Amino acid sequence: MSCVPARAETVADIGSGAGLPGIPIAVCRPDLKIFLVEPSSRRAGFLELVAEKLGLHNVRVVVDRAERLELTVDLCLARAVASPGRTWRLAEGLLAPEGRLLLWAGSKWPGAAASELNRRAVPWKICAPPGFSWEGPLVIMGGT
Repeated sequence: MSCVPARAETVADIGSGAGLPGIPIAVCRPDLKIFLVEPSSRRAGFLELVAEKLGLHNVRVVVDRAERLELTVDLCLARAVASPGRTWRLAEGLLAPEGRLLLWAGSKWPGAAASELNRRAVPWKICAPPGFSWEGPLVIMGGT
């Protein structure tokens, strides 16, 4: 979990879907308050069931779109939500001033996505390299 900043207390998993990566992080880090943000009520119901069955008292399921939330967190998580630039824009509205976005980047990283972030002056760095040839790295964005 070295990619999760030590000072983080609150986390939003944007477009949580089936709960990845939010659920595994909630299991590993029960000290974090995790918001699983999912616009689909059907998927959100599944997430609530999983959190209940696993006894994850640090998880709250939020049925809404990230861009409509009035929530401030230290860290956003995103996997397969949108392009990295669009995902950053979604996360940016939720992040505390020193907050960060941890992105499970695609196999084409860095490419055009990194160029767009550079043009927008969004700081980023690779937090963890890909484990397999078919996946991308973990990229952390924001902060100082």
